[in-house]
Amino acid sequence: MTMRLHIKQQVRQAHQARQCYTPRSNTERVTVRRMAESCELVTPHRGMYAEPEYWSMLNHISKVQHIGSTLCREKPGTIIAGISAAAVWGLDHSAYLHKSGVITIAKPYGNPNRATHSQLHRIYLPARHMNHVTMHNNTQVTDPTRTLFDCGRTEAFHDAFPVFESAIRQNSVDSTAFLEYCSQAYVGRNRHLPAFVMSKARGLSENGGELFALAVIFELGFPWPEQQVEFTCIGPDGARKVRRVDFAWYLPDGRIVVGELDGQQKYVDPSMTGGRSIAAIVEDERERSQMLYRCGVSAVVRFTFDDVVRRVPLERKLREAGVPCGAPPVLPQPHGRR
Repeated sequence: MTMRLHIKQQVRQAHQARQCYTPRSNTERVTVRRMAESCELVTPHRGMYAEPEYWSMLNHISKVQHIGSTLCREKPGTIIAGISAAAVWGLDHSAYLHKSGVITIAKPYGNPNRATHSQLHRIYLPARHMNHVTMHNNTQVTDPTRTLFDCGRTEAFHDAFPVFESAIRQNSVDSTAFLEYCSQAYVGRNRHLPAFVMSKARGLSENGGELFALAVIFELGFPWPEQQVEFTCIGPDGARKVRRVDFAWYLPDGRIVVGELDGQQKYVDPSMTGGRSIAAIVEDERERSQMLYRCGVSAVVRFTFDDVVRRVPLERKLREAGVPCGAPPVLPQPHGRR
């Protein structure tokens, strides 16, 4: 067996274990570098390799899970923490938080601002809180409570909020117990930040896009809407139907404004279109809006994730629908991961 075939076999075995391949000898290191130069392999993290096709099929959470598990295999004692730990636990958050490829690890000693290389970011974990470290999927990681605590004090509100909502929805963390943890002395710096994020979390949103949108709506200065509201409507055939919407504002003048995040996938993903044409899907959405109007809804605001990211289009649409907008809230500022 040639060295190339041997390495490909080892790479596939690593993938089966949901890990990356790491060379074991100088001969392997020389060969994998050549394979990476010829695009036979990709390098997701320093010293780690994967097949391009396999790696491209993974989402951002799975990629961090692979890298984290490999780090713990190669360097026992490594503790995955912060937003990287949120990925290990499968908690919702934005992919762009991992765009730099940096993995966050926790250390109970030493200078937290010093890392062994540029793809590792260290945060300080007090030794008295090492009981919040556990094993999950072959990865040593901070438990959900400590993971949320670190995310809440290092990420912006719109980035941390989805992690908290997801944890509550999955019953990974009890909000009351978490707030008690934040109130402990010496738990860590800026403990008021994660406590603030938890005060807003309810665990009602159904996906990360809705969570991010809700956080941005709040940051823009709009009132916090009701989430996952159900309206009982009468269809064209006279049958009673229940329609659930993402957000609803019940305004002081009696008007009801509904907000719905439109995912682009429902227009192009065969698993979501059900074989229907774009025209048919648009017509369904029009009929859905008409049914909501018959239920007493005054306006239906549809916006895309791009509207949320750009903010200005989302703000304009909500203002035009009559949703009141005050001054943006003064949010606690995290000290950042880097």
